[in-house]
Amino acid sequence: MNMTRRHTYYLVLGASLLAWLFAASVTLYQASQVWSKTCYFLNNWPGCTRTTWGVELGVLAILLGTLVISGLVIFQIFKTVEANELQVPGWIFKIIVAIFLAGSFCVLPFTSNDIHYYFSVGRSVSEGHNPYVEPWIKSVPFFEPAQTSPEQGVMYGPLSLRIFAFMHDVAKGDIGYFIVYWKVLMVLVFVGVYLMVHWLIGNYGGRINTQTEMLFWFSQPLLLWEWVGNGHFDGLWIIPVLGAFVAAKKQSWGLVAVCLAVAIWIKFVPILMVPWFVLWWWQGTERTKLWSHMGEVVRVLVLAGVVTVVSWWHLWGGLQVFNALILQSKWAVSSVFAAAYYTIFPAVSPWLGSNVHLVVTSLVQGTLLGLMIYFLYPYLQQIVKIVTKKMTWTALEYIQAIYISLLAYLLLWQKSFWPWYFAWLIPLSFILFCLRKNNHNTRLLGAIGYFPLLFYVPQQLTEGKIDVLWFFYFVVLVILAYPLYTLFVWRQKKYDLA
Repeated sequence: MNMTRRHTYYLVLGASLLAWLFAASVTLYQASQVWSKTCYFLNNWPGCTRTTWGVELGVLAILLGTLVISGLVIFQIFKTVEANELQVPGWIFKIIVAIFLAGSFCVLPFTSNDIHYYFSVGRSVSEGHNPYVEPWIKSVPFFEPAQTSPEQGVMYGPLSLRIFAFMHDVAKGDIGYFIVYWKVLMVLVFVGVYLMVHWLIGNYGGRINTQTEMLFWFSQPLLLWEWVGNGHFDGLWIIPVLGAFVAAKKQSWGLVAVCLAVAIWIKFVPILMVPWFVLWWWQGTERTKLWSHMGEVVRVLVLAGVVTVVSWWHLWGGLQVFNALILQSKWAVSSVFAAAYYTIFPAVSPWLGSNVHLVVTSLVQGTLLGLMIYFLYPYLQQIVKIVTKKMTWTALEYIQAIYISLLAYLLLWQKSFWPWYFAWLIPLSFILFCLRKNNHNTRLLGAIGYFPLLFYVPQQLTEGKIDVLWFFYFVVLVILAYPLYTLFVWRQKKYDLA
């Protein structure tokens, strides 16, 4: 690497580190005011009052702009380096990683509604209640006025609830300690996902300079902001999913079943991956010896059943435990569906009357379903060939298939979009980047790792209320359009499938 590029790299890295330190300093300063009751956080961090939104917008725009720009430049350099080009002295490297983790740890410690949600659910479980079927109270004390609302139902899996309750007990019922301990857990999860990704890359025969790999991973703005800063716990289910990939490559289907069952009962998202693993298993069977595989099928089902029974013990309350999940899946906000629905709805409501919701929903959902099938059609063609034993995939093809199907689902079919949803995809995209260089995936990795943070800049203008049509357009055009276009271009090449 020439000296000019190396200096640029260090300059951009330094700017990114300063941005995290700045964010951490702002939050820690306001946190002391929160504890003294002289200031209250709102959804529109940073800031304590509604009269300073202009200043808050400017500060956050500078902060996120620095993170996005520096991150993209780091990414541009990272994707062109050779294995040993970016060597940093060990002690400097450790300081860099520590600053990224510490800075993100201190960001937004009291403002995420979701952490308060986790605490309130954990308190309910700890007190012996079943929040799936019994009313529970959500409390958000770090807002003015403090928010307290009755709730019923939870959209997460039972293992999540047990983790919430455990952390509630460790914190002895104190919301402040709960937030700190939860963020410590998320740091460990963030590191744990990296270790699993690193292990899987090595297990699949990939080779990359470990220091370069770590530097890229631990400078990921979206993961740092959403997992460590905001405390979203998707890494908890991603770890067993990555374990399932390793087990599937070794044809250990019992372990695959256990990993997937654990992941699903943390958060229901991995259930979308199950058909791909079933196809993977089917690929390894022989038609003439199909009966001999029935014992394996029974063993897999038993193991998954044991995990399910243990997970739902004392929490199962019939199919109504999924009511909150079903209700949440109908929430249309900041998505392609939401933008289309709320654009068409007022235009046609005078003519359709009481049928307007049904007609518009069917029209938009039907169109988006057709588009999603179009995007996945190259895979559907090959699925038929695998089912009929006319072709096989490598293990890497299955990782890519799951990655692309999840991306198409999030871009087109999911009715709500939140920035941390794209964090699901970064581990898979990074694995593909390291194992199979592809310009389309490389562009997607850059886009999904940084663009979603732009969500938070216009959010300031709405004081945290983002259920407005212009905001939906912003998300679709600024955050979702480029990944969708890149996926379309890749689809035209049939995702480079053999």
